[in-house]
Amino acid sequence: MKVTINDIAERAKVSKSTVSYALSGSRPVSESVKERIKAVMKELNYAPSQAARTMRSGKTMSIGVAIDQCSNPSSGLFLEEISRQARLHGYHILLGISGGIPEESRRILEHFTTGVVDGVINCLPEISVQEAKKLTKTLPVITSSRHDPESPAEPDYEKGIIETLDYLTSLGHKKIGFISIKQRGVQFGDPCLLGFKKYCSKRHMEYDESLIEYGNGSFDSGIELGEKLYKNGATAIFSGNDRTGAGILAWAHEEGISIPEQLSVIGWDDSPLASACSPPLTSVKMPYIEIAGHTLEALLCKLKGHKFPGKILVETKLVIRRSTGIAKNI
Repeated sequence: MKVTINDIAERAKVSKSTVSYALSGSRPVSESVKERIKAVMKELNYAPSQAARTMRSGKTMSIGVAIDQCSNPSSGLFLEEISRQARLHGYHILLGISGGIPEESRRILEHFTTGVVDGVINCLPEISVQEAKKLTKTLPVITSSRHDPESPAEPDYEKGIIETLDYLTSLGHKKIGFISIKQRGVQFGDPCLLGFKKYCSKRHMEYDESLIEYGNGSFDSGIELGEKLYKNGATAIFSGNDRTGAGILAWAHEEGISIPEQLSVIGWDDSPLASACSPPLTSVKMPYIEIAGHTLEALLCKLKGHKFPGKILVETKLVIRRSTGIAKNI
C-alpha cells in the first residue's frame, strides 16, 4: 500500500500541512519536529515524488543539456564539468543527444519546454543562439561557445592557432596540412580554419588548398585524411581534434612513418587521449572548466532573473609532447 503524507502526519502526530512545510521548506518548522518527520519517513520507507516536489516549488532542479554527440572525449569533459558545477548549485542535468541529426536537435529543445527542466544549455552546432531561443520559447536558454555576444564564453581559437603555427614554423615546417572539423563550422565556418587562413595572410605564408582537408572529427578520418596530406607533401599536420590526430598516428605506425622525424602531428582539445597516444600527442588545451563554469553561471543568472554576466574570451594553450619535431626538409 502506497504511503502518503497523511500517513506521515498521523504517525508523527503533526498536521498534513506541517509535513508539507518540512518537505518543501516553504515555512519554518522546528528542528525537533523535522527530525520526527524524517524518522517516520524512514520507518515507512517514504520518498516524495519528483512530480509532487515540482508542483509545490514550481522547479524541477534540472537543467537540460542538448549536444550532438558524446563520442569525442572533449564533449565528455565538458559535460562532466557542467554536471559537477550544477550539482554545487543543487541542480542535475538531463542530457539530449541528437546524433548530429538537425531534426532531432530541434525535437530535443522542444521537448525540454514540456516542464522537465528549468533551463537549457544548447551545445548543438547547427542550432544558433537565436534559433535556440525561438525553440525553447519562454524557457531560459544559453548557447555555449559561439561567436555571438549572447554566448557567455568562447575559446580564443585565434590565439591557439597563432601559437600552434608559430611553433611549427619555428621548427622549420613550411608545408603544414590542416584538417578542418565540419561540425565546428556549421554556422560561420570552422574558427580554427579561419584562424589558419588569417595567419597565412598576415605572415605572407602560402595557403595551399591541396593541404586542406575537411573531416568529421573521427579516428577513421585521421587515418584517411592524414594519408592524403602526407602524400601531398605535408611535413606537419594540424588535425583539428585529438581523435583525428590519434588516427593519423595509428596510420603512420602501420605505414612505418616515423613520428616526429618524418611527420609532426598536432591535435586540438588536449583531452586525456592526447597523453595516451604513442607517441604522446602535442595538442592545444581547451579551457573546459572555465567555459563550463561561465556558461552555467549565465544560465543560473537567467533562472534567478539577474543580469547576464557578460561574454568572456577564454585562453587556449599549446601543450607540447613528442609528436612534433624539426621539419624533415631542413
